[in-house]
Amino acid sequence: MTKKKKPKKQKDIHDQLLNRRREWRLDMPLKAEIKGKLPNGENFSETTTIDNISSGGAYFGLNARITIDTKLNLTIDIPSKLTDGKKTKLSLSGSTVRMEKTDSKKKKLNIAVHFNKKYKFLD
Repeated sequence: MTKKKKPKKQKDIHDQLLNRRREWRLDMPLKAEIKGKLPNGENFSETTTIDNISSGGAYFGLNARITIDTKLNLTIDIPSKLTDGKKTKLSLSGSTVRMEKTDSKKKKLNIAVHFNKKYKFLD
């Protein structure tokens, strides 16, 4: 008598997308200041919380109405428990690669940014 194989459990689309990423994502809320230019050329600066981050990019909410490929500068507060009690910030830049409307009352858009290679730690 042969055993019947159990059907494979299908992963939802979210799990599949997560597994296709090149870098591991850290789901840790990090305070950040985001600066850039709006489509009309006006500068903006907004404080937000990063939802997740990797060596290649970050995902967070914004109210600023930016567009795909907008250049952004991020200054991220690194938790002091990760830096032996020192107040440290990470400064880096990148470009917007994805935007999604959000149901949140706090932020209008969820933004995905791909980092460029330059970064700097600030004291």
